[in-house]
Amino acid sequence: ILGRMSPEKDFDFAIDAFCDPRLKDWQLVIKGFNFINPDKSDAFYQQVILDRCKDFDLPNNKIIIEGWGDPKELFRQSSIVLSTSVSETGHLTVMEGMSMGCFGLVRDWLGSEKLYPLSPKITTPTDLANAILEWDNNSYDQKLELSKESIKYIRLHPQTGGEDVNKAKKIINGLVDTEFK
Repeated sequence: ILGRMSPEKDFDFAIDAFCDPRLKDWQLVIKGFNFINPDKSDAFYQQVILDRCKDFDLPNNKIIIEGWGDPKELFRQSSIVLSTSVSETGHLTVMEGMSMGCFGLVRDWLGSEKLYPLSPKITTPTDLANAILEWDNNSYDQKLELSKESIKYIRLHPQTGGEDVNKAKKIINGLVDTEFK
């Protein structure tokens, strides 16, 4: 997960999913903490998440919390990029990860199924754990194909200046009452 530390990002959702014993071989990396000078509105939530991670009887490397850094490096080392936000306008971080070949898993919010059609519907931490395991059960070739599909889809998205912006505009126009130009 890459993003600023605020309650609407609901990192608890991901932490709950990664406490599922079936994900014992998986690691959650949350990147975006501002350890030096956190925004006052987010500082309390940052501390709550840090304390919550300490409360679980998990291996030290199960949930990693890091400050800001180069997202490309994170995506190069990741196979899945997550968005656990309660709501979003599009979540560009997921698009960035998908453009680097990560498979995007997005929590169900209004419009998520249109913007991220490759992501299964995720409404609970158990759904997220199941989606990760389902992806993991794919063969190498299937994972490679999903990675290629992710990159291809992002090339269609208007915010990336992709090849088929008009097609993506039609998808977005179907979500809102006004026309996207």
